[in-house]
Amino acid sequence: MLDGDEREWSEEDAEQFIEDFKLLNARPASILQVGGCRPTHRPLASHIGLIPVMRSDEAWPSDLHGRPMQFIAQLNLTEAPYLPAELEQDALLTLFVAEDCIQRGFAPGTWEVRTYQTLSGLEPVEVPMQPWHWMRGFECQWQLITDYPVYDDSQLVLPEGYSLEDDLPEELHGLNVRRSKIGGFASSIQHEVEFVPAVNTADGWQRGENPPFVFQIESEEKARLMWADNGTLYVGKRTGTDEWFASCQFY
Repeated sequence: MLDGDEREWSEEDAEQFIEDFKLLNARPASILQVGGCRPTHRPLASHIGLIPVMRSDEAWPSDLHGRPMQFIAQLNLTEAPYLPAELEQDALLTLFVAEDCIQRGFAPGTWEVRTYQTLSGLEPVEVPMQPWHWMRGFECQWQLITDYPVYDDSQLVLPEGYSLEDDLPEELHGLNVRRSKIGGFASSIQHEVEFVPAVNTADGWQRGENPPFVFQIESEEKARLMWADNGTLYVGKRTGTDEWFASCQFY
């Protein structure tokens, strides 16, 4: 095939390519289904925008101005069908953000993840007035799926003999599952998700050492949760540490 020519795919060749791609890249993920189920009203249920649980000695997180952060999600990890290594020791996770978290690039003090290694001692708390008090709360259910990377994910592996410069089958674009999820691959919108920005050095721009992607929370219209323009919040964590990182992309 000459340079600049488009590869002509037969139906059989395209199917074989996709099958090989899936074998090389498949990764499990736990999808968070928001609403659509009869609520159980269990305090420890996974949910978006309802009332989170905490320990009795904990205070509601505040932003840099001392204002209560907005509660976003409570994830009961003991009920999730799949957990990445970074969450295997945890039983429950809660997520809070400040009103200006996106503008400040999710700097410390503009968001908070809390994890609990046991469900014991966790109780619902009184909710203060929050910036985004118009959110609607929904219980969530888990679903196990198989996920695949987007084009710009550096962890993507192509079958031997192919590169991203090739005219690859269109079906490849739809394999990544763009949903609120734990595990799997980040569903980037603008470019590969980066938790640590590149640094300009004497030798040029050096890419930061990014921690593993752990979970993402999509804009959930049903819950009136919107990250800027229909965006996605991505959360990563350095394995074996308590270092959390967050990033957001939108249209």
